[in-house]
Amino acid sequence: MKSIVIVGLMMLTTTVWLGGAIPQTERDALIALYNSTGGDQWSNKENWLGAAGTECTWHGVTCDNDGNHVVEINLSYNNLTGSIPSAISALTSMHSFSLYYNQIEGPIPSEMGSLSNLGDLRLYGNRLSGPIPTQLGNLTNLSHLSLHTNRLEGPIPTELGSLTNLYYLKLGYNMLTGTIPTEVMNIPTLFILEVPGNQLTGPIPTGLANLTNLATLDLNSNQFTGQIPTELASMTSLSRLEVGGNQLTGTIPTQLGEMPNLGYLNVAANQLTGTIPVTAKNFSALRQLFAYDNQFSGPFPAGLTSRDMVELDLAMNNFHGPLPTEIGNWTKMSYLSLYRNNFSGPLPTELGNLTDVLWFYLDRNRLEGPIPSELGNMTNVRFINLGENSLTGNIPTELANLPNMSNLNLSGNMLAGEIPAGIKDFTTLGRFGLNIFYNALYSSDQTVIDFVENHHAGSGYVDFRDRQTVAPENVMLNLVTKVVAGEIEWDLIRYTEDDGGYEILMATTPGGPYHVMGMTGDKTVDTYALECLPPGADLYVVVRSVTYPHPDNPNTVISGYSQEAHVTTPGVKGDLNDDAQVTMADVDLLADYLVEKRYSFPNCTAAGDVNGDFVINVVDLLLLRTMMNP
Repeated sequence: MKSIVIVGLMMLTTTVWLGGAIPQTERDALIALYNSTGGDQWSNKENWLGAAGTECTWHGVTCDNDGNHVVEINLSYNNLTGSIPSAISALTSMHSFSLYYNQIEGPIPSEMGSLSNLGDLRLYGNRLSGPIPTQLGNLTNLSHLSLHTNRLEGPIPTELGSLTNLYYLKLGYNMLTGTIPTEVMNIPTLFILEVPGNQLTGPIPTGLANLTNLATLDLNSNQFTGQIPTELASMTSLSRLEVGGNQLTGTIPTQLGEMPNLGYLNVAANQLTGTIPVTAKNFSALRQLFAYDNQFSGPFPAGLTSRDMVELDLAMNNFHGPLPTEIGNWTKMSYLSLYRNNFSGPLPTELGNLTDVLWFYLDRNRLEGPIPSELGNMTNVRFINLGENSLTGNIPTELANLPNMSNLNLSGNMLAGEIPAGIKDFTTLGRFGLNIFYNALYSSDQTVIDFVENHHAGSGYVDFRDRQTVAPENVMLNLVTKVVAGEIEWDLIRYTEDDGGYEILMATTPGGPYHVMGMTGDKTVDTYALECLPPGADLYVVVRSVTYPHPDNPNTVISGYSQEAHVTTPGVKGDLNDDAQVTMADVDLLADYLVEKRYSFPNCTAAGDVNGDFVINVVDLLLLRTMMNP
């Protein structure tokens, strides 16, 4: 019995030790990594610093099949701090080393250049600083090198050109300077080259065309100058080309249209001019185009409508003219941004066919007319921005059918009238997700007011009603003399900021037609004096508010009419000489006025407007003759 127990213990002991027998130098390297990167504070440190032989069970550590050597370390997203120790070079069998998205600082140890078996090195998303070690050029088995999103500086080492098996090279979002070395542009296997967000200068190297297997070239957000090289058109494998955010000039080379696989093109935020050279016969694979913030001009690029576009951003250019109705054919479109151009005309009703669109930005153009109710068919849309155009009419209640819309901006237009009660059905709007500032909208329904205010931009700081050009209330016309003058008064509207005023209009029949009598100098004035009113007339006065263009609205916004104020002036209609009757003397005065244009009526000039059309002409003279006392 005793012997059986002893044998069992021996077997158990043997099983434990068979779990790993890495060299002491590799164990020491792992412990150095733990200590140097704040291992006690890691998010997951399971089994670390366990007894010798347990190293292959430590979190993030992988050994070979025999448990003799460490072949992979993956401690990504694990709250590593501190620095990478040079002792890591002892892990000579390691083929994959990933510490991405931690908070590691300091330099990349040059000793890592001795890890000759390393095929995958991912240190991105940290705070690494200093130069990229030239010794990394010794890692000839490396296929994936990702050092992006750190604080690395200096030039891209020419030695990286020795990495003849490199497939991915990602060095973006550092502080690298200089240009792309010729040696790197001769790596035959390179499939993805990404260096965005650095400080690379000079022209875009034409030698990049040597990378015949390259599928992605990302040069975004550097300081490249000059023109886009036509030589890039020979990169027939390229599917993604990004040169946005540089200082490039000239035009988009038409030769790029010959690239058979180019589906994604980003030329945004440069100083490019001319038109978008897309026709029905080129750019056959193009599905995503980002060309915003340049100086492109001309009408909407018609060739794009023959492509099955998925993403299009032409914002902040100088395009003009109408939007083609063929835009409605982009049924797979998910992102459409055309803001801050000079597009004009109506919104095509065919936009309602974009049922997959998520983001829809047409603000700051010159679009006019009503908002098509068909936009209510864009069932996947999250964001709609139509602000700062010249749209009229009201808010279509069909927009309430959009089940995913969280943000709707209609500010800075000329929308007018009572906000439809159906706006309360916009239940998916987020907090601050609605913006209807700077229109002529109002509501008398407190539940609508509460809904809008609860979802409106600036809610709690600025009431949406404080930015609406609405009709004033309580308009009154008071006669202040016998027949000569009157004074109109009204309640000020809430929105008295920004230049504008109140327009006073008058009619002699209920409901108009109204004639403009004058306008106040601003929106803080609540009275207007009329110095000459016709005698014996029924007068109907309305007032409407006016706001002139300002930085938040390019339009002159005019409210609807206020309620009418009515008054009947004393006196006798047609009595020009103020003798309480109509005689030949009045006819002679009016005839003399029409011939010599002398303003010599003893009564006011308005007395000559006998028929109440606010114009004094021969028609009034003929009517006056029929009104004379016998």
